[in-house]
Amino acid sequence: MAEGPDRCYIVGDGEDDRYYEHRDEAMKDLLRQLDAASGSISLAARAGSRPLWQRLLGAKYRIVSYFAIEWSRDLAGLMFYDDAASEYRAYDPAGGAESTIDAICFGEYEPWPKEMLIEKAKAVRAIEEFVEHEKRPEWLSYECVR
Repeated sequence: MAEGPDRCYIVGDGEDDRYYEHRDEAMKDLLRQLDAASGSISLAARAGSRPLWQRLLGAKYRIVSYFAIEWSRDLAGLMFYDDAASEYRAYDPAGGAESTIDAICFGEYEPWPKEMLIEKAKAVRAIEEFVEHEKRPEWLSYECVR
């Protein structure tokens, strides 16, 4: 998540994207939004220019997705992405959170599997550790989906 001349951070909430030159500014926005009772938010970065042949086809920048979180009350679904855009769904190896929530679905038709829901406070802590250490926290387990 290094900063550079072509890099900017993108905080998306499903309705609009906000662009920040510095990671700290993006994280302030992201953490402020997590105070809401429910929502969905993601962090990505514009990571430099694409190769010339891709720019000729209209794709200017390479976008790298880092994570997405969707939450309702005290529960959350959290996924991280790797450099190949593979999706790693986080779950707590100590056991899933008890839930009757069907609101977390990340835009899909089916609700997020209940065993994949974690406490929102743990998800926020995982995001903070990810930003600090630039890797997924080891105290959570992950299911690679694609």
